[in-house]
Amino acid sequence: LHLSLRRQRQMCIRDSQVLERAALGLGNGDIATQLAICEDTVKGHMRSIMTKLKARNRTHAVSIALQRGIIDGWQ
Repeated sequence: LHLSLRRQRQMCIRDSQVLERAALGLGNGDIATQLAICEDTVKGHMRSIMTKLKARNRTHAVSIALQRGIIDGWQ
């Protein structure tokens, strides 16, 4: 498999949940509240997501995820 595809497949369920909420425009605090986790954990997931997708920032990560079908744009 291509390296980026391997990274995509390594994305855990929680990463996807965080990314979906980021796509809705929620901030780290709101994401943390919705998922009942601490804000630092959300930040850790965002760092992980950006590394796996080779994204420059969270907006870029959401864009990549939408383009690759990792998250659905019609939620």
